[in-house]
Amino acid sequence: MDLSLPYGSEHVSVRVRKHYHILGRTSRASSHNAQDQIVRDAMEHPLQAPRLADAVRAGDRVAIVVSDYTRPTGADVYAPMILSQLMEAGVAAENIVIVIALGLHRPASDQEIASILGPQIPEQVRVENHNPDQGLVDLGGVQMNRAVAEASLVVLTGAVTFHPMAGYSGGYKSLVPGVASRQDILHNHLLYFQGDHANPRVGPAIVERNPVLEDIRRRGQALGRTVCLNVVMDEQHRVAFAAYGSVDSAWYACASFLRHSSIIDIPKRLPVVFASAGGFPCDFSFYQSMKTLTNSALACEPGGTLIVLSECRNGWELRDELIGMFSLPLKEIARQVKSDFRMDALAVYMAARVIKSRCVFLFSSLPADQVRRAGMEPVNSPTELERIIDMLPTCEIAVFPEATSFLPAWPGFS
Repeated sequence: MDLSLPYGSEHVSVRVRKHYHILGRTSRASSHNAQDQIVRDAMEHPLQAPRLADAVRAGDRVAIVVSDYTRPTGADVYAPMILSQLMEAGVAAENIVIVIALGLHRPASDQEIASILGPQIPEQVRVENHNPDQGLVDLGGVQMNRAVAEASLVVLTGAVTFHPMAGYSGGYKSLVPGVASRQDILHNHLLYFQGDHANPRVGPAIVERNPVLEDIRRRGQALGRTVCLNVVMDEQHRVAFAAYGSVDSAWYACASFLRHSSIIDIPKRLPVVFASAGGFPCDFSFYQSMKTLTNSALACEPGGTLIVLSECRNGWELRDELIGMFSLPLKEIARQVKSDFRMDALAVYMAARVIKSRCVFLFSSLPADQVRRAGMEPVNSPTELERIIDMLPTCEIAVFPEATSFLPAWPGFS
């Protein structure tokens, strides 16, 4: 039977001659009007906060924080609605700034900003890329973007997804790492480690006693005057659920929706998992594909086989010298990462945890020799992909078409 899986901006078709079952569900995409209504309903029924129009007055300066180009968040749906409500309440367009929450990612291009926000943003509204090294204000325990720190009201936005460190994205994560200083971001991400190992309380869907999440919330709460609009996206990258209100309330509502709708119960971990990142922008680069590796590995037994589709049109997004780190033992990688902590080195460690415990085949646009140096087997065509699947000794495989959207869980998983 032919399978068609997302890859970049297109799909890859593969004929699978083994029995397979799908991890995840295919939902019916909602119309754009339905997305508008979902967001509008959320904003009309705020959770532990006033309606947006009642939270501002003429003369206020408002900062809207939106996610960057590396993930689908529906900002093109809700950003115009937020702006409309603010201006109807008397806030001048010139007093509104939209801050792209880059963390440590590169600045968004004009084309990427247009893709994020859509065509309906008034020219008078300023759009700013966050810079983690300049234009910061010390709030006592954390430094944040000046436009955000000095605003009368800050509207946090973004999609809530399973996150390999913070448990869930969204909420205060728009502030830390989104618009925080480089030092604050690196300190937070270093909490991934407990000695020379990954902290067992750090991982997707883990909230209780998660040190990364606790640090994000502590630093984020240094900024008052905040409200939050969070959403959950469906597999077609459309808004499926939204919540508006206080930061914790909106985030918790979306995280609860995601947990109940997108955690897949499986009886046990499986010997072969065939996973797609879900296409662009989730497979924008190898770095951005980390959630694909970590989520699909949860479904694959140690020593099993992972086949991953991730286009990586923007390359590795790792420093060239880091590819050689994959050949080191995990403890040595951890030691080197911690001695000179940078985000791309942490990504190497996270990927190596999966690659060293499973046989990983990678279908991507990355150079084959570099994929091999990273400890994976490169796959160059759908035909080769079919041949590899045919040669696997198992007669059954699990297919994970949207590995960043769903989280597998087996008995005892926490």
